[in-house]
Amino acid sequence: MSIKVGDIVLYKGLAVRLMAKYTSRMKLSHFGLVDGTVNDLTLIESVVRPELKVGDYVIVNNISQDDKDAYITSWLPEHENMIQSKMPYQIDDVQDINYFGLIVRIDDVWFFPYHLEPVVDYDMI
Repeated sequence: MSIKVGDIVLYKGLAVRLMAKYTSRMKLSHFGLVDGTVNDLTLIESVVRPELKVGDYVIVNNISQDDKDAYITSWLPEHENMIQSKMPYQIDDVQDINYFGLIVRIDDVWFFPYHLEPVVDYDMI
């Protein structure tokens, strides 16, 4: 099984999340940008990314501060507000980016899908 962005891996004795992978560098939660490749890592937990498409509704779940510090974009108040609201949000865009894997845009804010929870049968009132 190949290691993908979002997976929990072992690096220098710590379980961390792979946030980005480049040719000869990686971005890891807790460590930031480090030299090496995914071949230098041990997979601890492979995350199951939900099947998401434009128009789907999701709830944005909270993540660790280490993940926020190494996120795809700077962690913004808008990210935090969506988490705190616990409300469903509609997906505006889904892209597969070479370094980051799948990313999702909600209200002009980008997210990794590993902490998005699909909402089944959501009706707008």
